[in-house]
Amino acid sequence: MMENPTIEIKEIEFKVIYVRFKGSYLEFRRNAMKMFKKLEKYALVNNLIVDHETKVMTLYHDNPFITDENNLRTSVALTVPLSFKVKDEDEI
Repeated sequence: MMENPTIEIKEIEFKVIYVRFKGSYLEFRRNAMKMFKKLEKYALVNNLIVDHETKVMTLYHDNPFITDENNLRTSVALTVPLSFKVKDEDEI
């Protein structure tokens, strides 16, 4: 039998850059690597990757049981330093 897990709540502050996809989860899976590569390229060019600190995330914004699969939103994201400012003309 599994023991009761310990649950901790921590408040953390972070900033992310992300790329959003709209469509089925199957289509997202087909495009996810390309999306992560786009984020990685942007982060490397802008010197945003911090060893042992940068986190990679996938965010599922909608419930697939109530949202049409063509309208499901999924984002891939990277944490970046809080001091980083994204330029308006950037695609990220």
